[in-house]
Amino acid sequence: MVHHIVEVKQDWSKRLDLSNLESLCNACHNKVHGDRSKPIK
Repeated sequence: MVHHIVEVKQDWSKRLDLSNLESLCNACHNKVHGDRSKPIK
């Protein structure tokens, strides 16, 4: 999974900048962002 270091919603212009991307496994990506598949209560 590709992770944006600076989130797209914070700076749209960096969405394709290679220096703003890093490869993460799904588990690590969920640690960074939380598991978005779970409903928010």
